[in-house]
Amino acid sequence: MAKIVVQPDTPAHVLAAFGRLPRVSDILSATGLAPDYSRIPRHVLTHAAERGTALHATVNLYHTLGEDEFSNYDVHPEVAPGFGGYKNFLAESGFAFERSEFEVISERWHFCGHPDLLGRLNGGLMLIDLKYMDTVHLWPATYQLTLYKLAFEEQEWENPPIQACYVLQLKHDGAYRLHMVPTGPAEQQVAQAAVIVHRAIEEGRR
Repeated sequence: MAKIVVQPDTPAHVLAAFGRLPRVSDILSATGLAPDYSRIPRHVLTHAAERGTALHATVNLYHTLGEDEFSNYDVHPEVAPGFGGYKNFLAESGFAFERSEFEVISERWHFCGHPDLLGRLNGGLMLIDLKYMDTVHLWPATYQLTLYKLAFEEQEWENPPIQACYVLQLKHDGAYRLHMVPTGPAEQQVAQAAVIVHRAIEEGRR
C-alpha cells in the first residue's frame, strides 16, 4: 500500500479527511475557552456525554427519516425529555430545518467543526448548538458558534450569511430555552486568536 504523505501546504479539506485538522472543540479546550468540568467525577461526565450524544443522534435520525418513519422507533427514556423539548421547539418556533450534524472547514484558518443544526427562523439563516443540560455555559458556546459561523460562511460563500447563532438548551424536565449568543467582530477576534494560539501550541510540541 502506498504511503500517504501530508505536506505542510496540504489543503484543509484533505487534512480534515485524514483527521489532521484540529476541531473547534480541540481548539477551545487547548486555549482555555471550553467549560471547566475538572471537579465533576469522570463517570458522571462520561454518562452525561453519552446521553448528549444519544440525543444528537436522535434528532439527526428524526430529520433523516421524517416524522412518519421515525415513529416506528422507540426513544430511550433518558433521551425522551430532551427530544420532547426539541419537538416542542420545532412546533412553537417555526424553525425550518435544513441540515444537522454536518462538517464545516475553514481553508483560511485550517480548522474544522460539526454544527448541530442549520435552518431558518423568520426567513434568516441560523446555526443552533444543542445542549442537553439544566445549566448551560453560554460563554464557551459563543466562541464555538463563532468559529462554526466563520467556517460556514467561508465554505458556503454562495449562500446567504448566517443571521444569528443560538444555543438551544434542552432540560431534563422536557422544557427548552433558546439563547442567542453574540458572534460579532469582538467574538471573532477572540476566536481567531484561539486558532492562532492553538497552532503555536501544536507547533511547539513537534
